[in-house]
Amino acid sequence: MINFLTDEFFIIERRNNIMFIIALFALVIITFISIKTIDLYLEVKYLANREEIVNQRIAELDQKLAKVNDLKAKTAKIEKRLLEREEMTKNTISIKRIFEELSLLSTPQLYFEKLRLEGDILDVGGIVGDIDYLSLLNRKLYSSDLLDEFYLDEINKGDNRVRFRIKGKLQKGD
Repeated sequence: MINFLTDEFFIIERRNNIMFIIALFALVIITFISIKTIDLYLEVKYLANREEIVNQRIAELDQKLAKVNDLKAKTAKIEKRLLEREEMTKNTISIKRIFEELSLLSTPQLYFEKLRLEGDILDVGGIVGDIDYLSLLNRKLYSSDLLDEFYLDEINKGDNRVRFRIKGKLQKGD
C-alpha cells in the first residue's frame, strides 16, 4: 500500500503541479506567439495587397498624367500656332482692303491696268486722262492709310492720257 501522506509524495505532487503549470504557461505563451505571428502574417499580407493596389493606382495616374502632359504640350503647340497665325494676319493686308482703298481713290478719269502684290510691296499701274488727275491721286494716296511709303515709278505722257506706275509699301495691321 502507498502512503499518500509522506513528504516524498507531496514533493512529487508539487513537482508535477509545477511542471503542469510550466507546461500550461508554455502552451499559453506558444499560443500567444502563434496568434501574434498569424496576425502579423495576415497584416503583412494585407499591406502587400494594399501596396499592390496603390502601385496599380499610381501606374494608372502616371498614364493619365502622361496624357495630361501630352495634351498640355499639344495645347501649347496649338496656342503657339494660333499666335503665329494671328501675328501673320495682323501683319498682312487683305486684297479686299486694297481693292476697297483703290476704289475710293479712283476718279472717272482713272483706270487701273495692273495690280501686283509681293509680300507687302504693292505695284499698281494705270492710266489717267490728265496729269492733274495723277496729282489728285498722289494727294489721295498721301492722305490714305493704305501705304506707308510710295512713289511714282514711271510717268509716260501720251496722246490725251498719262500712263503711271506706283510702287509702295503697305501698312501693317487691320
